[in-house]
Amino acid sequence: MDVARRRLDQAFEMWARWVHHGHLVAGYRSLTGVMMENKGQMNFGSGGKQPVIDCVELRIETALCQLVPTKPRAVDVVRVEYGAWRIPSLPLDAKRIDKAHKMNISLATYERDLALARAHVRNAINRG
Repeated sequence: MDVARRRLDQAFEMWARWVHHGHLVAGYRSLTGVMMENKGQMNFGSGGKQPVIDCVELRIETALCQLVPTKPRAVDVVRVEYGAWRIPSLPLDAKRIDKAHKMNISLATYERDLALARAHVRNAINRG
């Protein structure tokens, strides 16, 4: 595995941990989505730690949100692949074929969608 691919995998794993630590708002909405809904205003309460607004995790989430309108299944595949979404009755280390079947798609479709989403995120990160 080349270094660039390994670094992207590490970034996706950091993003999944970021998601599980509550940096996304409930459901499918992201911080970016909430900011868009509130016309750029965010209220994180009084005092305390300020949110980090320029991190690789947020850039990944933003890139995925941009992909949702055209390729929502590819975004779902990435979320499942890296554990940001968990499929009930499947262990975290389940094989891709098992994840694909639980999502009612073929393994080839799962891998094609994963590659598409990864390329989109990689390009978005490289641009930013």
